[in-house]
Amino acid sequence: MGDVVDRRKFINYKTLNSMKDILFDPLKEMGGNIKIIVGNHDIYYKNTLSVNSMTELTKGMDHVTVYVEPCEVSLTKDHKVLFVPWICDDNEEQTKELIEKTRTPVAFGHLHLEGIEQNKGSFSIDGHQSSMFKAFQRVFSGHFHHRSTTGNITYLGNPYEITWSDYNDKRGFHIYDTETMETEFIENPYSMFHKIYYNDEKVDYGDLSKYENCYVKIIIENRNNSYLFQVLMDKLVDVGVGHISVVDNMFDIEDLGDDIENMEDVEDTMSVIKSCVDGLQIENKESLNL
Repeated sequence: MGDVVDRRKFINYKTLNSMKDILFDPLKEMGGNIKIIVGNHDIYYKNTLSVNSMTELTKGMDHVTVYVEPCEVSLTKDHKVLFVPWICDDNEEQTKELIEKTRTPVAFGHLHLEGIEQNKGSFSIDGHQSSMFKAFQRVFSGHFHHRSTTGNITYLGNPYEITWSDYNDKRGFHIYDTETMETEFIENPYSMFHKIYYNDEKVDYGDLSKYENCYVKIIIENRNNSYLFQVLMDKLVDVGVGHISVVDNMFDIEDLGDDIENMEDVEDTMSVIKSCVDGLQIENKESLNL
């Protein structure tokens, strides 16, 4: 569903080698045919899909088909769908014409639509209107990493975690049924991001080996014994944690006292900026639109 790789401008040799070893070659051995819809992270230029990583990197792979233009595709003899690559200046008119013309019941694409939950609690505020696809029974899309369904449009989400915004948000892949037009979600059992809530009174943090090569955020609830905390840190290092960050959450809001009562005296952001500018020894300060 697009964005097979992350960087638009280049790919390093190790990533390319891994991509072939764990994705393209195994699927070829299993007799699988791979269909790739070009996404925005696959393209070099922002206004055209003409130069893209997937076309360049899969040359010579007979089991891989890269879709650079919107088109109808027969998944089976009786089931035809519409493939919609990333919509940009170069293909927007062509894409809209085909969407209006097609009679396929399902569309697959790499779409940036307004009002979709892109991460937990965060919704896209720009993009194309969802009504553009109102004629389809089902629409499945890549692009946003969070799985969600809005009306007839389902974002399948990323199959694995990439950043902390993916924490505690189920990842996996889907099996599409060409007869029912429904999908079955297969959850990815592996997580890259984990949180440990540290408390001196808690000694057992379970099997720490599951954090090997992972990102771990330690959130301090109660730390009075530096030795016990260091023991936990040493154990995490020993199991090969990829990255550790510590968040000291020992902040008692009651200690703010009078400061909270006088919150109305706190300046807003623009007032602070204006005060800083007023204190600068520069010419034409009055020309700044603040």
